[in-house]
Amino acid sequence: MRNQSSRMIGLLISDIRNPFFTAIARAIEDVANQHEMSVFLCNTDEAPDKEDIYLESLLEERVAGVILSPAREGADSIQLLLENNIPVVAVDRRIVGAHIDGVFCDNHVSAQMLTAHLIEAGCQRIGAIFGLKHSMTGRERMEGYLTALAQAGMTTDPTLAIYVHPSEPEGEKIVSAWLASPHRPDAILTGNSRLTIGALNAIAAAGLLIPRDIILAGFDETAWMRHAAGGITVISQPTYEIGRAAAELLFLRMADPTPALPQGTSARHAPSSAIPSMKVDGELVKVEGRYYVIKDAHGKEMYLLVTPDTELAGPFKPGDRIEVWTSPIEHAIAIRADYPDLDADLDTERVEAATHILKGKLTGIEGKYYVMVGADGKEIRLLVNQNTELAGEFRPGDQIEVFTSPVEYAVAIKSTK
Repeated sequence: MRNQSSRMIGLLISDIRNPFFTAIARAIEDVANQHEMSVFLCNTDEAPDKEDIYLESLLEERVAGVILSPAREGADSIQLLLENNIPVVAVDRRIVGAHIDGVFCDNHVSAQMLTAHLIEAGCQRIGAIFGLKHSMTGRERMEGYLTALAQAGMTTDPTLAIYVHPSEPEGEKIVSAWLASPHRPDAILTGNSRLTIGALNAIAAAGLLIPRDIILAGFDETAWMRHAAGGITVISQPTYEIGRAAAELLFLRMADPTPALPQGTSARHAPSSAIPSMKVDGELVKVEGRYYVIKDAHGKEMYLLVTPDTELAGPFKPGDRIEVWTSPIEHAIAIRADYPDLDADLDTERVEAATHILKGKLTGIEGKYYVMVGADGKEIRLLVNQNTELAGEFRPGDQIEVFTSPVEYAVAIKSTK
């Protein structure tokens, strides 16, 4: 057993200059402050040796727990922490062979969707730059890119599929070389916002304009992107929510060292919006269609949406004591186009059952989820299933009006017996 821990948690990320990790770090710090604890921040620069040094320092500081985006996938680096009963949560990247909690998004699907979007826009030569190959994030995004090319029947040019250190200079160097070649790409896909900046620098230096001469797409929306001339196509990740969920999981683990979510549960097994944010203990009262009704410790009944994405650690029946990890989402009861000259009737009872009416632009479709930007500029994810009334077919760019009702989505359920 280790000595009394400090009022501090450790956070290891690859680069605080990457806005993705900046937002995650801010969320983790906010949650830590709520628990009256501080955060020991470490930048590994994707270097396993540097990661080892920091992990040893955190062990010496007797931190109460550690959140890390690992520089490598093996579990050896965190073994000492686990042997000293220090809870560990992985974020953004999995640690192979470690029975720990983690919060991840589906990099493969995201990159595949973004590449498919470029192909649908008519792009024939798409150059892709992703983070280092030993990084799970970079490798999965490369696989998604290659999958989209294969599905479209396009040949992969190995000179246009590059792994690099995810930095501005590396992005600029690669893109500059591409643009100077006689067969330059007509679109560029970058793996993070720092590579996007490097690509922008190279495009500007070549005297090209977006999107007239070349299309640029990437990951992780940042404030400056909306000011880029011509616009950049971006997949936005729920970065703050990822950090918050990771921190909440860590504090749950610090309070209860027994295995948390069934092993393997992560945001990859559920929509990116369905990151666990709350744990509920109670008795399963009944099952109503796709909903579990449970009674919590205070005797309050809750309706939890259970879908094929929910990870169930065994069959359950009324009377069972269960633990449920949930995420609040907006269920779309009905959707119609929002244009002055278009009138689409919806079922009156459905409309009246809605608790919110949202208007905005549909920006993406992620499996069962519609992603829209509301009038206030905030991104909203909406669950769309067979119970949703759709007055027409919709595609990104459409202005839509959505009638919704909030629901708790069950990310994972296990028995407490």
